[in-house]
Amino acid sequence: MYKLLLISLLSPLLCLAEAPFYLGAELGYTDIRQGDFDDDKGYRLYGAYQLNSNISAEVGYADLGSFEIDEDAIAGSVDVENVYDISIAIAGDILQRQGYKTRAEFKAGFYQADIEADLSGGRASSDENGYTTSLSIMQPINDNIDAVFSWRYYDNIEDIDVTTYMIGGRYRF
Repeated sequence: MYKLLLISLLSPLLCLAEAPFYLGAELGYTDIRQGDFDDDKGYRLYGAYQLNSNISAEVGYADLGSFEIDEDAIAGSVDVENVYDISIAIAGDILQRQGYKTRAEFKAGFYQADIEADLSGGRASSDENGYTTSLSIMQPINDNIDAVFSWRYYDNIEDIDVTTYMIGGRYRF
């Protein structure tokens, strides 16, 4: 009974402690700048540990979409999915107004992606590794929720450079 009483008295204090974690989700547009690929929609889910007010370590999962190609010699589709990335983020304030800070964040890291291709020459799959960089702008909505706009670049996925433009949200614990 004493344990229950102690837990009930301490739980509000534990909720007041600011945890250095955040989770986010983004939805947007994936752009391939090579050949006659059609662009597609994609999404990204991520979580991070805030090391201090300006540096965090982030782990993410993304599905960048399915891309159709229709050239003279090749017809088919390429699916870029199961993209795992790990990044270090460096953030800083760029604007402060009414007690809220608009922040910019630069991230650099590595990715691993599963590629499925169904082209006129047959079906193939491969794993790709490379680096990723991104720039995000965060606007606080309240003390725990940020609106996020991000640009992310994936280098050399099947010899193709991929860029995403996404909007989403982030929840700080």
